[in-house]
Amino acid sequence: MGALYTTIVPGAQAAGDSGQTASTAEDAGQAIYNRTCITCHGANLEGVPQRGPSLIGVGEAATPTPRGTYFITALFRLIDPYGPYGPYAFGLSGFSNVLRSFGGGPGQLAIHGTNDPGGIGSNVSHGCIHVSNPEITRLSKELPLGTPVQIAS
Repeated sequence: MGALYTTIVPGAQAAGDSGQTASTAEDAGQAIYNRTCITCHGANLEGVPQRGPSLIGVGEAATPTPRGTYFITALFRLIDPYGPYGPYAFGLSGFSNVLRSFGGGPGQLAIHGTNDPGGIGSNVSHGCIHVSNPEITRLSKELPLGTPVQIAS
């Protein structure tokens, strides 16, 4: 069984917005991953000893999280930080392959918190990426709009 993971490149802009080529942006992202993300995810995305992997929740079989490279388009501080989407949500430039609308919107992908931390590490969403509320709060302070997000398996 494969795993779905997300690589977020802090401080970078989407390649189309910065004049960078895709390979330059990928090289920059890999360098940042090698310096910072390995501390959470481990060298082979297998986690870190005594801490385990940094897990995400992803889409169910009927509403899978589409793989691809996107960028952050918006950051929302949510009204109910204890609600199903947690305290913050990042809108992404990608959209669901199966949902044409969701919750009154266009089926846009997002990274957000959750009031069900037990679902993190599982296929539980309608296509969005769920992270812990402490993790989305940390990311909300560190990631600017335009940050590339790669969803891969």
